[in-house]
Amino acid sequence: IDDICKQYSKNRQQLLRVREVQDEVNQNAYLPQWSIIGGEPTVTPGFYTILEKIQEHNIQDLLQVVIITNGLVFNQKLVDLLTGIGKLDITISIDGTKEVHEYIRNKRSFDRILKNLKRYETVVHQLAIETTVSILNLFDLPDWCRFISDNELFLKEKKNFTGAWQPTYDVGFHIVENPDLNFYN
Repeated sequence: IDDICKQYSKNRQQLLRVREVQDEVNQNAYLPQWSIIGGEPTVTPGFYTILEKIQEHNIQDLLQVVIITNGLVFNQKLVDLLTGIGKLDITISIDGTKEVHEYIRNKRSFDRILKNLKRYETVVHQLAIETTVSILNLFDLPDWCRFISDNELFLKEKKNFTGAWQPTYDVGFHIVENPDLNFYN
């Protein structure tokens, strides 16, 4: 019984956070845009709770939902919960060419992300790729930009009202400053 109590105590904080999210969704279901970012939302149980509450309140067609993800997760449960959202914008983080991305993030993840990128096109309104620039990928940027261009990944595709895809040229780069590497500090 001691082990069960320890486990409950360990999970208590996460359970309380899920309840807080549920209460927030119940109270603020009128918000036009919700951004779900931080960590990796698609592996967090609270993320699915939020999407379920949106459907439960039948407001999915009234919302714009923005999700930033690493792009590794794409499954039927996610598709079912995302389908019908009024405007769904997904940004997938890719930090460089295959070798560099897999050095920074997860080994054997690059090809899976590219596969899921195409799959996400079936459920989103806008799809973007974002790169966090750091000392680890700085010198890979020219090759990464060439890869983006050669594979037409630089297109942030946007569905118009007729359902056709329209390209808009938008590439996202974020610069990460490491104070330890800043010579001016």
